[in-house]
Amino acid sequence: MTKTLCIYAGYTPPFNGENYTEQRVYGSEINIIQIAEWLVKKYHYEVYIWVWGIQRQNMEITYKGVHYLDTTHFNTFTKPIDIMLINRFMNFFLHFKSKAVQTYYYAQDICLNYMYDGKILPDFGKHFIHNICQGNLLNGIICISPYQQQNIKQVLGRINTPSYIIGNGISSAIPEKNLSEIITNRFIYCSDPSRGLVTFLECIIELQKYIPTCSVVIFRSSEFKEDVREKLTLITNKTLYDTVSHDKIMEEFVISDIWFYPCNVEEAYCNCASEAQLYNTLCVYNTIGALETTIGDRGVALDPNAPNYIDYCVKKIIDLLQNTELKKTLREKGYNWAKKEVFEYKIDQWYSLFES
Repeated sequence: MTKTLCIYAGYTPPFNGENYTEQRVYGSEINIIQIAEWLVKKYHYEVYIWVWGIQRQNMEITYKGVHYLDTTHFNTFTKPIDIMLINRFMNFFLHFKSKAVQTYYYAQDICLNYMYDGKILPDFGKHFIHNICQGNLLNGIICISPYQQQNIKQVLGRINTPSYIIGNGISSAIPEKNLSEIITNRFIYCSDPSRGLVTFLECIIELQKYIPTCSVVIFRSSEFKEDVREKLTLITNKTLYDTVSHDKIMEEFVISDIWFYPCNVEEAYCNCASEAQLYNTLCVYNTIGALETTIGDRGVALDPNAPNYIDYCVKKIIDLLQNTELKKTLREKGYNWAKKEVFEYKIDQWYSLFES
């Protein structure tokens, strides 16, 4: 019997599965699109994704078997719902009545997302989510990494709702990477500019003193602030893109040597890190948040508290670039892990949970 799954997208720009690359939506929205499409394709679910504001922009469509509807229709939706998946924003329970047989909260932030209508729920939403759990409105909280799961437990304390870990999937529609195509010493940065791009550039400025031919490719240029723009003037061999399609990012990963992420925030998972490994791009990263499990010993770990941090990073990177055997080992370890994380296989974990 076909099951009906509804996914609440939360507060996002209007989007659907056809136009999301043009709408400035990123990892968490791409995740729910992929989950929906794979449940339709592999397990023949009927899936509805509910998005704010898409009716007035004529974005209500069915694409790859997934129905995209405006959230204003949710309370009058009469079709029986087997499973409700609430993406990130617990404010769902303030806007709507839950009508599903099973309801899950999908935590894609480092902790619970406690935003509501431009305001912040008190005490990180702790009391609100406690009341939801005590009222048996949730069948489970789905986390994306052990680090995030532990962080949520520390904030919430003891609750009677189980939590599960399903790491983010990776798009399997990738080109084959011929290692001879890699541009040696080419660095790629594709995350939010506020999460470490200034430090990335400071390291590249120093690195180019030792390796003048090293190059960089960086995305989301329209979000650059003045400090980023100033440092870019000191860097040669640079390629800048604004928001582009996921396919374009894949193309750039395929020819890049190093994914360097000196992040300054706690990541709950980091899709870029898993994608880099799938594309055989070497990972150099700060040991902050979930990166220690998303990458771990499959990359070069940096101590974010190291003295003389920029010089420390540059030395670690030069040591890596000069160690051909280590580069080969890390590429193989990363790829062998990441190829098991593609959505084609990851969707089985979602199906098993929903069918349990």
